[in-house]
Amino acid sequence: MVMETAPLVIGSEYGNGGGEHAAASANGYGPASADDLGRLPALLESLLFAAGRPVPIAQLVEALEGPGRAEVLRALEQLAATCEREGRGLRVVQVAGGWQLRTPAEHAPWVRRLLRERPPRLSRPMLETVAVATERVRDLGRIEQWSGGGEDGHGDGTLGDR
Repeated sequence: MVMETAPLVIGSEYGNGGGEHAAASANGYGPASADDLGRLPALLESLLFAAGRPVPIAQLVEALEGPGRAEVLRALEQLAATCEREGRGLRVVQVAGGWQLRTPAEHAPWVRRLLRERPPRLSRPMLETVAVATERVRDLGRIEQWSGGGEDGHGDGTLGDR
């Protein structure tokens, strides 16, 4: 089954009045209409989610091709307030010179538990390397004991320093 998706359209080819707007609409993108500005917070939420990193406001304005910096900033602030007010599982925060979706601090214990990584499994060659290194360390300890070096204060300990 093939699902068709509509392109992300900022603006509409209907009612733009021609000129530069008609040219922009021909490719499915164009300046934001009043209806699209109402969707701006949801569009920004999608962009921030897809980015997965802080996105500078200039890059958001460029991606939207229509609303100005002030409109985008207002929509980001509206989205941030909505997420906070509704107690959503994501927050819109300004960090590292851009805007990003993040989990609330109070959800950290659960997020950490989910993302806790298991130690990586070692391949057979890696295990053999660890075994050889461990054996050499053991041998070094035995040699130091035999030669009188080491941490017990006898000998000069130079073998262990090597």
